[in-house]
Amino acid sequence: MPVVTVIGGSNRPFSVPFSGQNSGRMGRAFERSMGRAFEQSAVATRSDDSSSTATSADTVPGAVNSAGTITQSNGTFEYANNTSVNDSSAGRNNVHVGNNDTITGGIQDTISAAGNLQVNGGSGNHITVNGPLTFLGGSGDTVLQSENASIYGTGNSTYHYVGTNQGATQLYFNGEQPDSKGITHFDSKDTTGGGGHILFDASSSHNSLVANVGNGDTVQGGSASDTISVHNMNEHDAATLSGGSGAPNLFQFLNDKGGQYTITDFGSAAGNKVGISSSNMGNIQHILDSSTVSGGDTTISLDDQTKITFLHTTHLKPTDFHGF
Repeated sequence: MPVVTVIGGSNRPFSVPFSGQNSGRMGRAFERSMGRAFEQSAVATRSDDSSSTATSADTVPGAVNSAGTITQSNGTFEYANNTSVNDSSAGRNNVHVGNNDTITGGIQDTISAAGNLQVNGGSGNHITVNGPLTFLGGSGDTVLQSENASIYGTGNSTYHYVGTNQGATQLYFNGEQPDSKGITHFDSKDTTGGGGHILFDASSSHNSLVANVGNGDTVQGGSASDTISVHNMNEHDAATLSGGSGAPNLFQFLNDKGGQYTITDFGSAAGNKVGISSSNMGNIQHILDSSTVSGGDTTISLDDQTKITFLHTTHLKPTDFHGF
């Protein structure tokens, strides 16, 4: 009776007996077939290595403290904790990682993490993290959800963000709120690849948004208290700001360099404030007396010719402003 010996994953041989009239031919065919199967398996998944290249549309496991490269699109890939993954594929992958992982690239991927994820670049991804997220320079129309986040935008992109941790419900004028677990930082201005002309939509978020707004941005806060700061660089800058309803929000205008800005919902939350320089604050009554009202909207001009339009607001008072 012929015997076919197959080398398994443990490098220990095991025997498969064949009997009958065609046993020799069957044994040789089985040996060729199993040999090809084990060879393909070794290429597709090597979880015992320090790095791996995933080229299969099947689920590909990764090892702890490893590195992985994804080259195949429309696949599902799984990695453990402390993994660095580079997705250089054409995209539309499902990528599942553990805790303290880093993912670079990806196009229209669906990414989920058990916690503490950093994403570098990529375009149009859908990212869900059961923990904090650091997002550096991704582009396109991107959906983000995490407990809290630090998000650095790329110009001409759209971000929809939901922070699941509850943020503060009161304003903090002198420093950040004490519980950072409920804060999302968004920075459009000082980003790799340049900021500006970004739609940042956190209208469904429970975090407190701390945003640095760039030229041409539209920023929408959520239900907690938000601080939205405009770093106006010249008289041609513009941005549209929404604090969200619920808790009070602070809209700050820094640098005294002019520009034209719109606050869409100043009257939607009690206690909303506008932060302006101390010199403008000292002249606030004159600024309000010189304001213009048109179509139910009010526009004020600060001393540096910064113009702020308050939609659906016809009456402003000095206590709506805060000097810094």
